[in-house]
Amino acid sequence: MKNIHIDFTEENLKLLTVGKKTSTLRSDSQAAKIGLNKGEIGIFKGFKVEYKGLVYVDEVGGKTEIWKSEGFDFTERKKPMFESTVKFLEGKIPLHLYFFRK
Repeated sequence: MKNIHIDFTEENLKLLTVGKKTSTLRSDSQAAKIGLNKGEIGIFKGFKVEYKGLVYVDEVGGKTEIWKSEGFDFTERKKPMFESTVKFLEGKIPLHLYFFRK
């Protein structure tokens, strides 16, 4: 497995570190920089990162499952930080999905 780099906000990195964030959604250009092929696993900050591919929300368990895996708190945040994530959760666009595990 190769080491990879993924840009995160400080908030999202903290959620990943404490185990509340187990996935991330990325654009085409971000996925190209990460450089994993579908099904491939890389290493990021001690986590194994599996690339699931370019997917629509309904292909990966639906809005609620992604909302939880992204570490969103229903009580604190009514809307994700990025407009592309909002469109993804509405089923309007696909995004590249990565899952993290220790």
